[in-house]
Amino acid sequence: DRFRKYINWDYCLRSDICILAAKSFENMYGNLDLRLSFFLKFILKPDIIEDENQGCDMAWVSEDILKSLRYDSKTISNVKRLISYSDSIIQENKPSIKKLLKDIGPCDFKRLLALKGSLAPLGCRGSLSEDRLKNISAMYKDIIENNECYKLSSLALNGEDLKRLGVKQGREIGKVLSRLLDAVIENPQLNSREELIKYTKRGHII
Repeated sequence: DRFRKYINWDYCLRSDICILAAKSFENMYGNLDLRLSFFLKFILKPDIIEDENQGCDMAWVSEDILKSLRYDSKTISNVKRLISYSDSIIQENKPSIKKLLKDIGPCDFKRLLALKGSLAPLGCRGSLSEDRLKNISAMYKDIIENNECYKLSSLALNGEDLKRLGVKQGREIGKVLSRLLDAVIENPQLNSREELIKYTKRGHII
């Protein structure tokens, strides 16, 4: 009963919406994380606020619901992460895709696309139309096949290089690497050791 206030009753009990949801749900056979994420996105209010002092978003409510239903911790974590990113805006360009890949990785990115596509017929916030989904999926495939840089391990410069450039050990190295990765995501031509050293010095990163 404590979850009743979070349910979007007026929306999810509409017969036309239920029919569309059932069709999308059928297409996710065999993928529990995706099905649970879709179901929770479907039934919960898009904006959940407990009171003026304490926010309570959909991801946290979803976690509580799944815990009460005794799902395993891995499933709960996967679903919570998908729902956390379900309203994220993915623009139809590689930098936007790479930034999200940097945060959640390829596996969750593909599942997120599937979730956003399945929510499109329902008109849910953050959903992707079929055309946009195809374009973004094609760009994602191109990024992976061409091994384009979106993670620190693919960066042409590493922590040891930065130490030799005078960057202090610890958090500072991580901050500089993160800024360099962001630069490479926006401009892939920068991802060579020489170019990144020049960029680091020229941009006053160190």
